[in-house]
Order: sequence, then C-alpha cells, then structure tokens
Amino acid sequence: MEFLNFFRMLNRKRILAHRLRKIKSFDLKKPRNAPRPSKVSKAALLVTAPMFGDSLFVAGLIKKLAESGIDVAVFTKTASFGLFSHLPFVSRDRLFGIENANGLDGAWAFAPDVLVDLEYASNRDFELRAALVRRLSCRCLCTASYLRGLNLYDGYIDFAKCTHESIRMAEIFNAIVPGGKEVQIGPFCHLADDSIATAHAFVSSLDLRGRKLVYFNAVARKGSSTLSQDQARAIIGYLKTDGNCFFVCNAGSIEESANVRSLPKLDFNGFCAFLRLCDGIITPDTSVVHVASAFDIPILAIYPGNSLDPCKRCLVSQAWAPMSRIHVEFSPDSAGFHVDRFGYPSDREIYVNEVPVKALLEVVAKFLNLMRKELSPNNL
Repeated sequence: MEFLNFFRMLNRKRILAHRLRKIKSFDLKKPRNAPRPSKVSKAALLVTAPMFGDSLFVAGLIKKLAESGIDVAVFTKTASFGLFSHLPFVSRDRLFGIENANGLDGAWAFAPDVLVDLEYASNRDFELRAALVRRLSCRCLCTASYLRGLNLYDGYIDFAKCTHESIRMAEIFNAIVPGGKEVQIGPFCHLADDSIATAHAFVSSLDLRGRKLVYFNAVARKGSSTLSQDQARAIIGYLKTDGNCFFVCNAGSIEESANVRSLPKLDFNGFCAFLRLCDGIITPDTSVVHVASAFDIPILAIYPGNSLDPCKRCLVSQAWAPMSRIHVEFSPDSAGFHVDRFGYPSDREIYVNEVPVKALLEVVAKFLNLMRKELSPNNL
C-alpha cells in the first residue's frame, strides 16, 4: 500500500504545483509585512462558502470576538448571508458579498485591524479572496497550508495540528486578540422567535405522556455517512419497542406508530428549534451533531470509518466529534488505522451503510440507556 501511496504523493505534488502556479498569478510582488496590532477593535472573517454545520462554529467564534469588544465583519458569498444575518451580534451592514463591488468597497470602508481567511481545504473562489485581501493594508492571515508561502498573507494559522474544530476556532481567536488564551470555542446556534413557536407547536402535538423525545435521522450530506434503507428500517423497528421514549424520524417513508412520527417539513431555523426541545439525538449528520453540541443535547453520533477530515491529519470522528456532555460516538475504524508517511490513510474509508445492523442496534441501545440514566431525576 505505501508503495502505491508514494506515487499518489508524487501526483498530489504535481497537482498542487499546478494549483500554486495559478494562485501565484494573484500574489503580491513583495511581502506585506503588516505587524500584529497591539490592540484590535475591528476584525474581518473571510468565509467563502460555508456549510450549515461549519457556520455554527464560525458563529461561535464571532460571538466570542463580539463578547471581547471586537467589531466583526463577515465577507462571504451573498448566497451565504442567511447563515449569519440572523445572529444578534452581526448587523446587516457588517455582511459583505465578495463577488461584487460591495465586498471590496466594504472592506476598504470597514478598515479592519486584522483579517483571517477561513478557507483551509480548497482554492475555490481564490480570485475573489485575493482581490479582497489585496484591497487591505491590515494584517491578513490564512489557514490553508498551500497559501502560507504567498506574499499576500502576513501569517499562517496551522489548522492541521488542531484535532477538533473547536480548537481551530480558538486558534483563530488567539491569533486575532492580543493575549488571547482560548482553548476551545464551540458552535453557537441562534433561534428566531417564530421558529421557536413553530417547534413548540409541533412538539405540543405529540402524545409524549412524559416520555423522552428523541430525534433520529438516517441521511447526511455525505453519501459515506448515510444509512441504508435496511439499516434505517431496522433501527426504527427497534425504536418502536422502546416504551420510554417518543421518536421523531427523518428516514424517508416510514410506518408511524404510537411512539414514532415522521419529521414535518421545517426550515433550518425551525429544525434547530425543534432539536433544542429534544432529550436526545441519533444521527450520522455532522451538522446535526454541531446543533446538539451548541445546545448540549445528549447525542449518538455515527461516522464512517477511516474517514479523514480535509486537513488529512485526523479522523472526521475526531475533528467533528460532539461536544455535548452526554454523548456516544460510533465509527467503524480499522484496527491499527493510521496516516502513513506520504499522507495517505492505511486503509480505505468504510461507509456507514456497510456496518452490520446488529452493531448499529447495539450502539443505539447503549446510547438510549446512557441517556435515560444521565437524565434521570437522581442525576440532574
């Protein structure tokens, strides 16, 4: 395997060299050399196209910066404005679209003391990102290893050494705030009043009878994380036998019962408000894991095995592990799995739909027992 990975490494270097030749066409001729400011009152975050789950951690970072008295502006694609516009500490005039003059002019007018480019896994939209950074004279930091040698940036925040997304957010905070000593910054999820009302109305319609409310979903954005129909049916069949809990499920077409209902159609904010009312969550979707972490909801997080995060240094199950106090993680990693000296995994990724049903039912039972025990009146 390592012999083959040696040639894969050579090909990866060839691709990276091609990428860098294109990227360097946007570089500055001379280093910026902007010093680290002794005091920061304004900070800019460049977030090209975040996923919903990623945006929760960015929201946690923005919240922590705002609590430290720092005025934060977010530069992103206009299509992503909805991920940040509802936050109580981000005003509408602090959101700028990077694909139009609004972003460039906004960057110049906002005049931040420091900017951090949070895109660490790809070179997407680099022409837009570079145009924004070139417009500024402040200290600019990148988080992508392939950008660290450019004159465009004054410094580099090494995400690869961080084993969890919360640690990465803390590293950014400490790089922005002089004397910052944060260790972890978790996700933050703000709920609108109308979404809270919608969620309460739905939960009130359920015949809970004092039972714990648990959400189960079988699908995820990544195909490697999605459960098969047979796995989902088996888990729901097991859930129906649990008389102590009431389950709301998102698993395609299901046969409802006295304690199993399908999830109605909700927008993202309404969905998060519903999750906030749950006593427990079972999911293979990392976005749902982050919502649970934001509200400290007990959770069973299911991950594909041998799956590396974009930094290729640690497993997805490590980088996106739940932060809820009560949690169970399941990942079918191979024994002795490691990243070899060429930067490749020692074994192939194991999809969730390859996991034996028996193993999934065992971990579901383990989680439900732990949840009931920890949430019992004697332990609260």
